[in-house]
Amino acid sequence: MNKEKILMVCYYYPPLKDVGVKRSVAFSEYLSSYTPVVLTVSNPDRLYCSVGDPLLENTVEVHRARNMFNCTAIVGKLDAVIEKLCEFIFRKKKLKYRYAYNFLCIPDHFVFWVPAAFYNARKIIKKNKIKIIYISCTPHSAALIGVLLKLMYGDKVKLIVDYRDPFYISDFALMIPGFRRGINKWFQKLILEKSDRVIFTTNSILDVYIDEYPTYYKKYCVIQNGVDVKGVKVVSSPQKYSKFTLIYAGNFYLDSLSYDGLFAAISSLKKKGIIAEENFCFRFYGEEFKEIQCLAERNNLDDLVVARERVGFESIVNILQRSHAQLLRIYAPMLSTKLFEGIYLNTPFLAQTESLESIEIIRKYSPNSEIVGFDDSAEIEKGLYLLIIKQRQGGGSDNDISDFLCKFSREALTKKLESIIMSM
Repeated sequence: MNKEKILMVCYYYPPLKDVGVKRSVAFSEYLSSYTPVVLTVSNPDRLYCSVGDPLLENTVEVHRARNMFNCTAIVGKLDAVIEKLCEFIFRKKKLKYRYAYNFLCIPDHFVFWVPAAFYNARKIIKKNKIKIIYISCTPHSAALIGVLLKLMYGDKVKLIVDYRDPFYISDFALMIPGFRRGINKWFQKLILEKSDRVIFTTNSILDVYIDEYPTYYKKYCVIQNGVDVKGVKVVSSPQKYSKFTLIYAGNFYLDSLSYDGLFAAISSLKKKGIIAEENFCFRFYGEEFKEIQCLAERNNLDDLVVARERVGFESIVNILQRSHAQLLRIYAPMLSTKLFEGIYLNTPFLAQTESLESIEIIRKYSPNSEIVGFDDSAEIEKGLYLLIIKQRQGGGSDNDISDFLCKFSREALTKKLESIIMSM
């Protein structure tokens, strides 16, 4: 018996290897009641995205649409010119907003992918008689493709928008100039109006949308992020680093989350003689490695901090398993995939978070972790010290992941997606 086909519009899909790929790949692989047909980009923006080898071509039907113009480079240069001019004319050293980006890239800098993707999506729908469309956001321009298809086909198709990251909510409004707030708010309402289901990754985001857009609350549902056990190679007895190693990989959120307390805590432990170059290392992997190195030097911690460019996921998994603790910085109301992968890999957290949702998950599934805030250096110092003491005393018991995987494996989460589709 042939299964009904579902069109999945996912910019982030192999050969891209950014973190946003994981959710779409898992859904397309684990769907059992439907046959996925994926539409993705043929020429991803290599200045913005990480590109690796194409995968899944043999198991999932994949179509590709060309981005007419990868604009990251030129928009970045225009913003640099605008900033230089403002510095020269108005003596402003740093502008609050990226004006070229906000004028030219609506709703985002992937918008030039929309025409070809919309055209190809129409052909796929006609050929396969598709009635269900799944849109993965970000980029939020992908939602524009879904809205256009819904306007064209009306009730003949059901539209599901999966917000891996929320679009326009008041918490993010101050990050964009006033004229864009109005545009984004209008586009947000249009997406919610035309969608049949809107999926969020946390209950915290769901609560925000219910407060700000209550009209559409019946369309809302939650599918958390999780871990794909097939994509994470676990070593049974990993060889740990010779000195206590705290690792962080990815976006450090320097513009959004406080970091002074963390460096002050490490500095205090160093001054007290509890940690030194011989027994402690903070490893950072990400695009902000130069900024992290500068912060380390400023706090006289360059002997304890190793900052490097970002590396591939497989390398990070290996480094994580060799490390003694993982620094987690939760940018509420989101929940990082690092949370779920760290639990599965049995790596305790030094968790900087104020999210009750993340705190509940950590306490239940990662009991050896320490939960701290962002600003109180004494609290952070105590949390890091306790992790070091636990490691010196044997590291504590392993996480019990059986119940965790029943709830947060990508396979289990895909079943939730199937239930949502069947309910429409």
